[in-house]
Amino acid sequence: MSFRVLVTAFEPFGGRPENASRAILQCLMTLDRAPGEEFEGLVLPVVYDRSAELLLEKLRSEKWDLILALGEAPESPFRIETQAWNRDDSETPDLAGVVRKEREIIPGGPKQIPTRLPANSLFSKLQAADVPVVLSNSAGGYICNHVFYYLMHELETAPALKKAQGGFLHVPIDWCTQALEGARIVQSVIRTTAFGRLL
Repeated sequence: MSFRVLVTAFEPFGGRPENASRAILQCLMTLDRAPGEEFEGLVLPVVYDRSAELLLEKLRSEKWDLILALGEAPESPFRIETQAWNRDDSETPDLAGVVRKEREIIPGGPKQIPTRLPANSLFSKLQAADVPVVLSNSAGGYICNHVFYYLMHELETAPALKKAQGGFLHVPIDWCTQALEGARIVQSVIRTTAFGRLL
């Protein structure tokens, strides 16, 4: 039986040549798969509306068992995000020049939606494996949280995704040079979520 996984990442922004999430995703796609594992990657633009559109198109076009969204965060270990918040609130423009302050992502939607990743179990098992990891209850007010909220809202409302797992993981911004190691950590997150253990 197959286990289908969609992993998303972001394009570079902020004047940097690479995004750690994209570098890790590219390495993840080269790793060996366990029998039945099917991974697909999707790189999203750092643009509010377009990122959500592309994500929803992909979620609605195929059947998924797990959707793991990746983003990069500065001065941070790996961050397992536990809550998606219904707000865009950042001074930083997206790559289309759009700034959003104190704005609901989905008008009338829930204020927050919890992750469908086994956050506490992931934290414990990754910490035991000496991975620098923390639990976080806010993915910020920029594109990462924007995508995270759309993902979780779709998982909550789409019948086809009723049983799917999903959530958001921030990776350290300076791990572009450690992308292969980062990819193995992400693979462990996927396998722990899917099978309850590091493989």
